[in-house]
Amino acid sequence: MQVQTLKLQFLRCPTSASSHHLAEALCSMPNLTDLSLITMDLNEEFCSTLKAKASSMQVQTLKLQDMQCPTPTSHHLVEAICCIPNLTDLTMHGWNFDEEFYSTLKAKASSIQGCFPQIKKGKFRVNGVAQDDLNSFLNTLTCLQSSDLDCSSDWDGSTNSGNSNDSDNSADFGSSNDSYFSANSGNSNDSDG
Repeated sequence: MQVQTLKLQFLRCPTSASSHHLAEALCSMPNLTDLSLITMDLNEEFCSTLKAKASSMQVQTLKLQDMQCPTPTSHHLVEAICCIPNLTDLTMHGWNFDEEFYSTLKAKASSIQGCFPQIKKGKFRVNGVAQDDLNSFLNTLTCLQSSDLDCSSDWDGSTNSGNSNDSDNSADFGSSNDSYFSANSGNSNDSDG
């Protein structure tokens, strides 16, 4: 199975090792283009591993919703987000990033040549709003930081990731109410049956 869409929801990693392995697994999925992290507590091990391996990710759509990310950890998350080479659609909603998160994100995006390469191509969206260039992206971050939702008319925070429950190429995993994730493998030439 070649997973293209993965939604991790209410997932908890009780140890640093499990956080490390989860981040490594996400970064090693060669066909993963749509990743949703929903209602997760991000720890430093997960985010630092993600940062170290982000440049190998193929993710185009990243949705971060209702997350807990303490300040030291948020630096690693910012660096990871900035380094995902094919990222074209970033959704952040339902959680309050601190001032430091936005400041770090703006500073990284402004200063690092390789950050958000798709912005330079005019192929980048934040919370559903097209970003024409780095300046529009920085302006959007300022609006998000100040929670000024009047900066745009389209702030619903949704992404079109399909409905994995209606696809023949999907799988839902989870064994308790505490964790849920689903995967959509898309079309594949492999036939099991």
